[in-house]
Amino acid sequence: MTNVIYLVWARIGQTRRMAQLNLLSQIFVDLIILTFVVYFIGSTETHIPFVYLFHIVLSSIFFTSGMSFLILAFSCLLFGACLVLERYGGFSTGGIFASMPYGGSSELPLRWVVLHYGSVLGIWAGVWYLAGHLADTVRKQDIQLAQANRRLEAALDERMRHMLWTTHALKSPFAAIAANTQLLLNGLCGTLPQQAVAVVERISQRCTRLSKEIQEMLQLANLESSSQQPAKSTVLNADHLLRTMIQQISPTAAKRSIRYSFCLGSGACPCTRGPRSSDDVV
Repeated sequence: MTNVIYLVWARIGQTRRMAQLNLLSQIFVDLIILTFVVYFIGSTETHIPFVYLFHIVLSSIFFTSGMSFLILAFSCLLFGACLVLERYGGFSTGGIFASMPYGGSSELPLRWVVLHYGSVLGIWAGVWYLAGHLADTVRKQDIQLAQANRRLEAALDERMRHMLWTTHALKSPFAAIAANTQLLLNGLCGTLPQQAVAVVERISQRCTRLSKEIQEMLQLANLESSSQQPAKSTVLNADHLLRTMIQQISPTAAKRSIRYSFCLGSGACPCTRGPRSSDDVV
């Protein structure tokens, strides 16, 4: 019945504090129920008192040392109360091992009961200390690993940003060099000597190769980016886009005495009819 209640509670409370409170209440209720189980099986006739260690170790793993010590003290109090009440008549001796030569702690000498209680508490305390020490060590290592992981992720992000900045900074100069080499090879600056042509061709080939490598680095960075999401389709107005581009190039075309005409929309294009001069661009 209590497990059903704890299961419903766990589904309702999702916070860390509620989960810890749920587990803590389970441990306290289980210890109280376990005390009755220990009595009926035999508090001094068997080794059943050591089942308390399950809850003590569990508390050392999930709670702080102070809270786990509180659970250890509560366990010692419950077991001691069981022995005292059993010996002095609080409980009638009725364990399943009551037919042994002695019928429980009520027939044992007091010093043996005290020795039994002290030995059990000493073992519990030793196990609690070892479990708590190991749990604290693991928690500290986990915190250190989490901090190292955050530093590593920050270093990787910084390296990625630096690589992107560097590749973007190099992309434009290489593109400009490649364009100028094509102008030189096409004779815009006059006829080049054969040796100069060979040098310019090598420059052009290396610029092309480096430009491709830079583009691949940018693509790789985009693939490794955690924020990379599938591209969303967007409806564009091609008419407005083309008119904007034409307006941007109009001043440059006018300075270089380049005449052009355009037509947007359906139907026949009137600007393609009639003779055109060599300077016209459609």
